[in-house]
Order: sequence, then structure tokens, then C-alpha cells
Amino acid sequence: MFRRLPFVTLQDSQLLLEAAPDADGRCIITHARFGGLRTPSERLAVCWDDTNWERGRMLIRSSKTGHHAGQETR
Repeated sequence: MFRRLPFVTLQDSQLLLEAAPDADGRCIITHARFGGLRTPSERLAVCWDDTNWERGRMLIRSSKTGHHAGQETR
């Protein structure tokens, strides 16, 4: 039977960020928790050109849903 994973609270996220060994670890946690990226698949596919700083948006290539027409990115 499917078991729902526990929600990661903001306080727990802060503890994780503080315990991260380096900037790469903090980046992984931040992308997953606050950006909603699947890791490692979506996180590793992100490029600088995917970031629109003016609009505060990122283009995410979705390997999970990419085989469905129209769902290659989000």
C-alpha cells in the first residue's frame, strides 16, 4: 500500500540547510524544497539560460512527464 511521505516543514528545511556540508548541498535542498524540482533528474537538467531573472521564473525539463505531449517542461 502507498504510504505518504512526511511533509518537510520550513523549520526542518532550515535545519537541513544549516547541516548541509557545502554550497552544492544547500543548492540541492533549496531547489528541491522551495523550487519543487525532482532530484536528481530535473535539478541536473537546469541551465543558466533556463532562468528568467526579470520574471522570477525557471524553465524545468521534466523527465518524469516528458514523454507526454505538452508536458516536456513546466
